Amino acid sequence: MSQAAKKSRILLIDDSPEDADLIRIALRGAKIDCDVNIIDDGANAMALVRGKAKKVDVPDLAILDLNLPKYDGFEILAAMRSNPVFSKVPVAVMSSSASERDKERAAEMGVAQFIIKPAELKEFLETGMIIKSLLGDQAQVA
Repeated sequence: MSQAAKKSRILLIDDSPEDADLIRIALRGAKIDCDVNIIDDGANAMALVRGKAKKVDVPDLAILDLNLPKYDGFEILAAMRSNPVFSKVPVAVMSSSASERDKERAAEMGVAQFIIKPAELKEFLETGMIIKSLLGDQAQVA
């Protein structure tokens, strides 16, 4: 398989199975051909980014919820930024938090996009296009 034909790899760290399903639907709707690795717990995400979990391919993009059990998204993001393997991975925060403080803190930590989880299905599905733009040239069309 040529480099141009490889699927995008997305790491989704979110403890809501419903939101994970909606994100997958949004990715399909945006016609993004990708593999999504879902981690639904802060401790498992922390183990992964600290290199203490099963190895996964370095993702092209990480989508990170802030409100997770055991470790919050900012703790995971800090661990990602301090690990050379994950430090350059673009991160999109997707959270129910609309706090300006959270947005500022995320920006200070190099987050590529802060997405407030939409309440309406139609708006949630439109997040696929935001994710596609973050993947840029790496986004393969399904």
